[in-house]
Amino acid sequence: MTATVDAATAGPWRPGRRAGARSAPLPWLPLFPAVPEYGTLCRHLADGGFRHVVEALLPPRAAEAAYRPAASAEPDGAEPGFRVLDGLWLPPERGHDLRRADAAECLRAAARWEASGDARAGAARHVLDRLARAADEDPMALRRLTLYQLSCLLTDEGPPTGAAALALGVDRAEADLLADAVAAGFPPPGAAREAAEELADAHRAHHLRRARRLIGTIPAASADPGLARLRSGIDTAFRDVARELADAARHTAAGRHRAAATACLRAARTVADDEAARAALLAAAVASGDSGTTAPVAAVVEAQGGVRLSWSAPGRAARFLVLRWAEADGPETAVEVPVPAPAEGAIPAPRAGTHVVRDPEPPTGRVLRYAVVPWDGRRVAGIARATAALRVTPEVTGARAVAVPDGLRLRWRPHPAATAVRAVRLDAPGGGTGPRVDCGPDGLTDRPLPAGSHTYLVTSAYPGEDGEPVWSAGQRVTGTAEDWPAPVPGDVALTTTKDGRVSLGCRLPARGEARLAVWRGRAPEPGEDVSQALPGLSFLHGEGNGRAATVLPPRRAALRVTAVSVLGERAVAGPSALIETLGEVADLTARRRGPDLAEVAFAWPEPAVLVLLRWESGGRREERRVPRSLHGAGPLLIPVDRAEWSVTAVPVARPDATFATSAPTGARLPALPLPRLALHYARRAVDRTAALAARRSRD
Repeated sequence: MTATVDAATAGPWRPGRRAGARSAPLPWLPLFPAVPEYGTLCRHLADGGFRHVVEALLPPRAAEAAYRPAASAEPDGAEPGFRVLDGLWLPPERGHDLRRADAAECLRAAARWEASGDARAGAARHVLDRLARAADEDPMALRRLTLYQLSCLLTDEGPPTGAAALALGVDRAEADLLADAVAAGFPPPGAAREAAEELADAHRAHHLRRARRLIGTIPAASADPGLARLRSGIDTAFRDVARELADAARHTAAGRHRAAATACLRAARTVADDEAARAALLAAAVASGDSGTTAPVAAVVEAQGGVRLSWSAPGRAARFLVLRWAEADGPETAVEVPVPAPAEGAIPAPRAGTHVVRDPEPPTGRVLRYAVVPWDGRRVAGIARATAALRVTPEVTGARAVAVPDGLRLRWRPHPAATAVRAVRLDAPGGGTGPRVDCGPDGLTDRPLPAGSHTYLVTSAYPGEDGEPVWSAGQRVTGTAEDWPAPVPGDVALTTTKDGRVSLGCRLPARGEARLAVWRGRAPEPGEDVSQALPGLSFLHGEGNGRAATVLPPRRAALRVTAVSVLGERAVAGPSALIETLGEVADLTARRRGPDLAEVAFAWPEPAVLVLLRWESGGRREERRVPRSLHGAGPLLIPVDRAEWSVTAVPVARPDATFATSAPTGARLPALPLPRLALHYARRAVDRTAALAARRSRD
């Protein structure tokens, strides 16, 4: 669309004023704001209640009187608005022409907001500082940004009209033309708009691959000359990357690793998100380190499974990216290892110019490589350096050995990724490999062993690249076996006398001396180490150095006697005997709770754990075992009939008791008389029976 300009109606020309604007061709509209961090800028605008950036450039309400624009030359005398089609021009101050919006005007506007005391001054300052930086970088940035925001507002609020443009502050001379241009095809809200607002950030970070995808999302991108230039520059950058990678491949084939690394660096800096360029950069770092061209990064595998990296970086401190990949998968699969800030627990450098980073949880069992890449916050800043190939196979932790009867017990904590643990005793001459010892995932018990020092090599297995187990180098664990007494063989012999005494005796062990001890608590297993309990044991005195003794068990109590083998400060448990004198149940009573139910009560006979309750009548017999836990929890009820019953209660010894004494206690439950009516009919039945018998006798 073209038009001629009528000189008669054009009027005097002023900066920013179109001559014959109503008949001018439609201007092109920017399809992206071209301002980095556009989302942050929009949040600051919303904080100040600004619809678009020009409202932040205009004076605050408190200063409007001093900066009131001069009346327009329009017939209705309306105040002029801002103009944006021929650059961004702000309304004139009193006695002046239009003001061009540039970096200096942004700073003046910021000063006016600061002096106004307006509540929106903070948000305005954030917006204007960002606008000033954008204007310094590109003189047309403010016009592009304003046009983009106005186009979005006119599209989002309904059909674009000149009145809507006037309401946004656009000058009357450009309002209709701007509305027509927006209506001609500015994209509506959606994916294209979101891509356009992310494009500047992607381009500024040199993420050109992502920027090219975003441009492809914007329809009719060629309608925006700035967008077309940006796409052309991105295509040129990718051609440069391809040429640099081809040069790097030739340098590598010729053994010129330094030149190859430099070419890969140029490629990675050109397109920061190009996977091929990053993979080539890391591969060049590996080749340079393996050939000795560059100093490799030192890597140490820690016992707990972490990897500690250290490298020197002379000069000013810089940021670094630490990348890790499995050598079988290639550097294109590299992932970033988080590098904590010093306040977050970074390992302090051992000396100036040295950087230290720890990878706490690297993959286990596979051959790994690490690379350290200088980083300036947005892209690669220098040639990468790599570690030598390493494999992480963590050892067990917390390994210790303690002496047990006839051998050693080893305990450790396996790594969570370990699939198996193996232990070998190094008893061969010269510390060679000895017999393998059966072990579990967290320890082993090795017996019998001769007294002396014994060393074990404990190794852990992890899945390798081909699925086969990869074993760690192993951790040595040393313990000292001691001479232990042998357990007392057989059982504790027990005989009783008429006066209630009990005679106990045990056999002599193969090593050490045997003694009978009064054991309190759980009975130890034969062969169990009881050395720690030895000082507090109470031994029975009798014949054979305490191997035989006679005791009178206390009434209503349990006495456990254990045969203990003693050799020096070591003691081993042998067989045990439990003697219980339960006595009898006291206060046994039985009373009826109805014609077919009776309640039984008694005092619990300590130390019994069970009481056998039995009730009998006319050849009928029933019984129940009452545990201690149910006694006293509620009334103890038994089923009966109207006949007389005898109730008996006797304490029951524990299942592991060797000898027990107890006595039954009885109670009587009287018969329940029949009701009167039932007695009358019973008597009549007896009388009829007697009369019938007499008649038969006479006959």
